[in-house]
Amino acid sequence: MTDCLISTYCKGRCLHFGSVSFKSNNNKVFVNGYPLILRSDYPSIANCQFKLGSTPHPCRFAKWAKYTKKVLVNGTSVIMNQFSGRCFAADNALQGLAIVSSIQRKVIGR
Repeated sequence: MTDCLISTYCKGRCLHFGSVSFKSNNNKVFVNGYPLILRSDYPSIANCQFKLGSTPHPCRFAKWAKYTKKVLVNGTSVIMNQFSGRCFAADNALQGLAIVSSIQRKVIGR
């Protein structure tokens, strides 16, 4: 799989079909007009239907484990698409993986 860099163009979801929203504090480096997502950005998750028993316990944000080593924006690594995002609830409980369902394919990183 190609190591494409994730931008705000990309789409994703949690395992419970919540929508991952990629927003970035990066205002310097863009791909096709969309800012790249930095390691310090935590994509938010909406509409997750996960429950613990009958109590809602939705995914709220994601963190990525795969980052660029050579591509930096203001000294911060950029997230890559290697499906290694992890979803967390508001209480920081790990709830599964974040899946990137659409990516930009023009820029890759290492």
